[in-house]
Amino acid sequence: MLEIGRPWLTTLAQLTGLGLVFALLVRLTPCNPGMYWWKNLRAFATDLVYWFVVPLFLQACRLGMLIASVRLLFGDTAPSFDAVRSLPSGSRPSPCW
Repeated sequence: MLEIGRPWLTTLAQLTGLGLVFALLVRLTPCNPGMYWWKNLRAFATDLVYWFVVPLFLQACRLGMLIASVRLLFGDTAPSFDAVRSLPSGSRPSPCW
């Protein structure tokens, strides 16, 4: 649970700071004068979903795509290091660069 809670708190702190900065900017230089987020709470709820749910969903999707691509490339076998195993004992592989 600690692994999940720490990124959430970091995201919350970052969003709070950005919210304060952008609230000040909207107050000083509004694009559409008279339109504020607190006048339409449904739009604010949509923004919260985008801010919190989408980053977590994308992180899980990225991990899932990584697992799927490794599974697709290597099948059910584990990735092997045959090039390193086939070297004579005592020799070192040359760097790729």
